[in-house]
Amino acid sequence: MIYSRKVSVDEAQKSALLVEKKALKMFPKFGKAFKLKLGKKQVTAYVDKLSNSEDCYMHLFLSIDFKKGQAVKILKSPKGEFELKFSK
Repeated sequence: MIYSRKVSVDEAQKSALLVEKKALKMFPKFGKAFKLKLGKKQVTAYVDKLSNSEDCYMHLFLSIDFKKGQAVKILKSPKGEFELKFSK
């Protein structure tokens, strides 16, 4: 499974990624931490529901300097492992 999007100004400021409602089934339940591969590193992330919205944010326990318009992909392997890839 693949979830992809372009980073918005709000996401870049928060260092968090918006997870649209249609993609939620790809991720663990709200608030449940999971590992996300980022290059050679493994970081912890979780998805948190936004108040008054059907969309959610994925918070990463690592400071990533996302830039507005940057293309981001999250891949989920058949084993349930997640990997984050983004253009620089």
